[in-house]
Amino acid sequence: MKALGIDIGGTKIAFAICQDTEVTQYRQESSAKGSYEELLSALAAIISSYEAENSIGVVGVGIAAWLSKDRELILRSANLGFDQKYLRRDLENLVGIPVTVSNDADAAIWAEYIFLGRPTGTIVGFTLGTDVGGGIIRNGELVTGSHGLAGELGHITVTDNGLECVCGDTGCLSTVASGTAIVQRARELARENPQDFPYLLSNPQISIEEIGSSDIVRSIKSPTEALAILIPAAVAIARASKLLARVLDHDTLIIGGGVSELGEPLLTLIRNEMEKNISMGPSKIVPQTYLASIGNKAGVLGSADLALNMLGEKL
Repeated sequence: MKALGIDIGGTKIAFAICQDTEVTQYRQESSAKGSYEELLSALAAIISSYEAENSIGVVGVGIAAWLSKDRELILRSANLGFDQKYLRRDLENLVGIPVTVSNDADAAIWAEYIFLGRPTGTIVGFTLGTDVGGGIIRNGELVTGSHGLAGELGHITVTDNGLECVCGDTGCLSTVASGTAIVQRARELARENPQDFPYLLSNPQISIEEIGSSDIVRSIKSPTEALAILIPAAVAIARASKLLARVLDHDTLIIGGGVSELGEPLLTLIRNEMEKNISMGPSKIVPQTYLASIGNKAGVLGSADLALNMLGEKL
């Protein structure tokens, strides 16, 4: 059965046909903020355009939002600016195709689980993007908790007296390790000591306030620049994993999201910090840690498979 996977993040919306773990007809658009009704109308139009060329059995939507346990109600979507919306019901009524809704980070980590061969054990995943999302999979089951909010790993407190987060708390992992936070740190470092960041500042066409992810990718060619920019994020991720290990004793940690494209420099720093900071009594619990392997198509693939699971099928 063909499934249409949709991934609604903080800055983009992606769509693709998924069948037998293959992703085709992939497209991506920016998610300019608008009303819920505008989003709903745009999604319905795009689904109809796919349906005109494909026999779609189900639509799986992953969205950056806090969801009710039954995934019927969007409790709040801080980045998209709406709450208390019945997206699954409203969209299904418009398109006449079965629709499921999941958290976007859950969907992305679920896709990585598929490509690991659907192993047993406990997998924890961080998605480092506009914010930090997360997912927990235990023996083939997505852990969502009593109220549907398990796996909100970006809101683990990792630092005292930290910045305020979109969730209303302070010192959350999202405020240190998200792509937004890393870009902000790079700009601050460049303002304070520009002479120390020749790679970061090698594009004369942009100002410090215009530094973005592509400039950070260039800067990490320098080990010293990479260390300065990325070490707070690496320390925070290692600390969050240590806290989770005390509850989950996870054997696998996946680092996904757009920030994971920084690659081995980021992964090496995280592994080093975990080796230093993950001791627990007489034991040293260091999960196998990997960069996500699917890239920007993980969200659509995971959403599609989670939708098929609701019908008793899978990719």
